[in-house]
This record gives sequence, structure tokens and C-alpha cells, in this order.
Amino acid sequence: MERTGTAPEDLAAFYAEQQGRVLNTLVLMVGDRPLAEELTQETFVRVCQRWPKVRQMEAPGAWTHQVAVNLARSRLRRAKAERRALARVAGRPTGHVESSPRDPELLDALAVLPGDERAALVLRFAADFSVQQVSVTLGVPEGTVKTWTRRGLAKLRDAGIETSMSSDPTTTEVTR
Repeated sequence: MERTGTAPEDLAAFYAEQQGRVLNTLVLMVGDRPLAEELTQETFVRVCQRWPKVRQMEAPGAWTHQVAVNLARSRLRRAKAERRALARVAGRPTGHVESSPRDPELLDALAVLPGDERAALVLRFAADFSVQQVSVTLGVPEGTVKTWTRRGLAKLRDAGIETSMSSDPTTTEVTR
């Protein structure tokens, strides 16, 4: 869980504490580990650039996750637009981006959800954020987080997918 008000003064300690959590969140968000690693690096570049302000924040880990999620959303929107443009030019249907082999069923299941629902589920269950922390991270009311979470889980269930999400994507279980 995020420790509010106790950010390490040392950037290296903060990075060591948060890097794995951010990476796991991004793997589940984008479904591709190399892309998640790239976005994690980009996230921590922004943390470094703003470290004097970030370390003074009440919840620097939540802010870091917010940056990561925003970068992922932006990258996914751009990739979707590129696929549509290529499909129009090539005259072929758009396809699903190949997912990471770490847990392809879970990544495929998450990929069908709208970005907001996917972000809420990943932050809530994989990053182990509270509803309040997800609310702050995504910049929406807590009720919206609850709605997105409920809808996302319902869509997964309707698709015949039962998940047991954990903070380690390699141990997340998906059954049909």
C-alpha cells in the first residue's frame, strides 16, 4: 500500500520502492512487457525531473502511478489510431496488439476493456491501491472508480473470465 507522507528523501530509495509496482501496473495496462519497461523508464525520467516537488507530495507513489497510467493511455490511443490508419490504407481489418507471453489470457482479457475500466482494475488489484488512491491517481471521484471497477469485473465475468488479480502478473490466475 502507498505510504502517505513518508516519501524517501533519496531518489534511489524511492525508485527501488516503486519501480516494480509501476512496471507491473504498466505490463497489465499495455499488455506488452518491453513497452511497459519503456513507459516505466519514461515515468521515472519525469519523476527525476520533478524530484524536489515529488518528494514533498503527500503520496508520491500515487503521483508516479498517475504519470505512468497517463503515459500508457496516450501510447494506447496513439497505437489504436495508427492501426486504424494502417487498416484504411492497406484495406485490412484492425487487429489486437500482440500481448506479452507472461499471462496472455489476462492481458487479452484486460485489452478488451475500455481504458478507464482497465486502469481502475489494474491499479485497484494489481497495484493494490485503495479506492481513494485510485481516485487520486486517475483524477476522478471515488464513486467513478467503484463504477469502473464493477463494470470491468462484470465484463470479464460475462466473457467467462474469472480472475484472481495480484501484484505479480506471473501469479495472476485466469480461468474460463
